[in-house]
Amino acid sequence: MLGRNVEAGVGEADLVCLAPDRRTIVIVEVKTRRGGAGFAPETAIGAAKRRKLEQVARALIKRKRWQDRPVRIEAVAVEWPERGRPIVRRFRVEP
Repeated sequence: MLGRNVEAGVGEADLVCLAPDRRTIVIVEVKTRRGGAGFAPETAIGAAKRRKLEQVARALIKRKRWQDRPVRIEAVAVEWPERGRPIVRRFRVEP
């Protein structure tokens, strides 16, 4: 992991990670819901949030001089049921 709660000037990246290829930068949005919220956490990532994540990614690319590196945006959805283990889903955020 390269950072947590990374401020980009236009918003914040929950996590900034290095992919297993050790070259690709991954900007990660984390959404969590607890016990029976009634909707999946990933539903909170609509068009406006995707645009904001793209702005954050562009700002970080410029600030960190990552123009020569692949960058992608992913989300992690975590559901904490009232009982049992958390359910974790990871998916790519498309523009």
